[in-house]
Amino acid sequence: MIVKTNRFYRFNGFQLEVDERLLKQGAEIIPITSKAFDILIVLLENRGKIVEKETLLNRVWADTFISEATLAQNILTLRRILGKGTNGKKIIETVPRFGYRFIAEVSEISNNDIVQTERHLNEETNREPKLIYGEAPGVEKRETSIDSHRKNSSNPFLQFISTTIGQNKLTFTILIILISIGGIFGAWQFLLNSSTMASHQFEKIQLTKLTVNGKIARVAISPSGKYLSYVETNGEENTLFLKQIATETLIKLVATRSSIIGITFSPNEDYIYFVSHLKNESLPTAAKKTLSKIPMLGGIPNQIAENIDSPVAFSADYRQMVFVRNSFTENESALIIANPDGKNERKLTTRQFRERFMTDGLSWSPDGKSIVCPVRTNKNGQFFMEALVVNAENGEQKSLTEKKWNWVGQTTWLKDGSGVIFPAYGEHSQTLTDEIWLVSFPSGESRQITNGISGYFGLGSTADSNQLVTIKSDLLTNLWTAPIENPGQGKKINQKLAESSLLNLGISWTSDGKILYSSEQNGNIDVWSMDTDGTDQKQITSEPSAEFVPQLSSDGKYLVFLSNREGKLDVWRSKADGSEMLRLSNAKNVTSPSISPDGKWVFYSASTENSLTPFVWKVSIDGGEPIQINSTQTYKPQISPDGNSIVCYYPSAAQPRILQLTILSAQDGKVIKQFSDTEIQVIPDLSPSIVWTPDSKTVLLTKEKNGVLNIWRQDLIETSPKQMTNSDESIFRFALSPDGKKLIYEKGVQVNDIVLIKDLLARP
Repeated sequence: MIVKTNRFYRFNGFQLEVDERLLKQGAEIIPITSKAFDILIVLLENRGKIVEKETLLNRVWADTFISEATLAQNILTLRRILGKGTNGKKIIETVPRFGYRFIAEVSEISNNDIVQTERHLNEETNREPKLIYGEAPGVEKRETSIDSHRKNSSNPFLQFISTTIGQNKLTFTILIILISIGGIFGAWQFLLNSSTMASHQFEKIQLTKLTVNGKIARVAISPSGKYLSYVETNGEENTLFLKQIATETLIKLVATRSSIIGITFSPNEDYIYFVSHLKNESLPTAAKKTLSKIPMLGGIPNQIAENIDSPVAFSADYRQMVFVRNSFTENESALIIANPDGKNERKLTTRQFRERFMTDGLSWSPDGKSIVCPVRTNKNGQFFMEALVVNAENGEQKSLTEKKWNWVGQTTWLKDGSGVIFPAYGEHSQTLTDEIWLVSFPSGESRQITNGISGYFGLGSTADSNQLVTIKSDLLTNLWTAPIENPGQGKKINQKLAESSLLNLGISWTSDGKILYSSEQNGNIDVWSMDTDGTDQKQITSEPSAEFVPQLSSDGKYLVFLSNREGKLDVWRSKADGSEMLRLSNAKNVTSPSISPDGKWVFYSASTENSLTPFVWKVSIDGGEPIQINSTQTYKPQISPDGNSIVCYYPSAAQPRILQLTILSAQDGKVIKQFSDTEIQVIPDLSPSIVWTPDSKTVLLTKEKNGVLNIWRQDLIETSPKQMTNSDESIFRFALSPDGKKLIYEKGVQVNDIVLIKDLLARP
């Protein structure tokens, strides 16, 4: 006989099968990337021990240069998949400056699968030993002739079977094999015919990165899966490319200074349709957008229609297309159906603007009966996002699922219409980013099919629904310190960050010279502290939720931060060590907390019960009823060191739809001064950081120029800001020391690359 050994590990409800390269949780196969799987094997082999980063890099990426940021991203993926151990701690522990350690209890099992190759008769009974499986691995249990006689003597049919076996073992064995094969085949056909794609699609996936330049803004895949079309950004220029996946042949289709916000292949792959608009117009909802098409292999673009606010989606027969058209002035959001040439427009259905159809991308069902589109919804005074199914004939609207989301992105139907795939993230996201989900139709059951893939910039599917394409976004950065007199000459400290969340996670100084910051280095976003040289790192919060934008009161007693630990973002307060948590706000759209200089109040931005508009509020640091400061939309409010003023982004007096840097009175919220040269178009979470200088006479802010964020200085007595840093990499967050002499900032790049997701268990 031949003994085949299968090695596997069991830990915390998971089973990792080394030879089969499977990770299971119970009977469920857990999707995991190849490199993350390899890292997990190394950590399990060395469980309880520190595995140095260099060791992991050499084992998993032999003969390939890979940065530590890539390793950190894979560790983050593993932490998301594995969660926490029974003691509430992370299964994979970070050992700062050294590596990682697997700390959960592990059982290593070697399962001997016995395969018969020869037939030997038992000398005592002159019968063949019978192997009964299901006992301890590798242990044989023999059935004696006496046991067999006792079982068969009382049943004539069994006696007949026993006699037949004895007389013609070969014939009986062949018969059993044929019956088994027939049964298996019949069961397999039954499953193929009875199950829907939503029940099994993308249960086991393979991820392949298709670009490495990090500058991708939009992506689509052709119905056949042979071609990609994508937008690459370079400063102010945007270029639309066509790429043949197999040969990597690249065709440059369009180069423009306009922003391209949507790409769609025609069903017959003759054309590529794209929506574009000029950058830096007052607000996205007011920008004039145009729909054009271009032959797939290149040519002159042909403008088809105007006032298009989303990528278009086509019916399966290519006779109609659908898109979103929003009108702020008419308080209307509409789904428009038209011919592929832009003619014969008709409104399918409408919604009020504040509950509008979102513009990330919609999808037409294969049977032509339904259109699914992300929308903003208000139910019982609570705003959230959902995927809405719209009847393509009469415009009737209904929810795809009861699950509530903070954000829903581009949608795509499965080939058989049994489900919809889209990127989304919910209120309990531990990393403040999205993943790709599959929601069954019409049941509304949802399951997550990726870990660590955001899909923020688009999602596409092949016609057979066996491949997806999306964009994975990460911030790859380092922390730097610099003197305020010469901020461009910074010193890189020993602290690398690799964040999948694109939000400003916040950073601040304490009165004793420590740095507070938030990072997802342990699997979810937590508050950390460290010295200014990157040493003495300490984790302060550790709940399975996101805690970010941390600040310490001037007396060092309280820590204030944002958290979604109860399902939505609110301002929370704890002691400096993270103990004794207290929620200070209970509102919607809460952002930007800042502590008054006397340590008694916390200012923040939030909406009222029946509005999406954010206003300024303050609440006692000991808790209590919040007090509303103003009644005009206000973003990023920060209280001044003297307690008299609030700096924020606020509607321009001349053009209310443009936001300008503004100084408000901290007492009544009235406008003191506005700066016309510091306008922003992105609101609210990705808007620039704002920091006061200790004398309350100047604010520092990040401002975009040529596609890069740098630190600028706005003196309150001046009309225009002055640029302080001139980095070719963006500065995403920064803080000024209490004495105003030093800066700490996070500098790096946002990396956006195309990822192909292949269903490894795809059925014909």
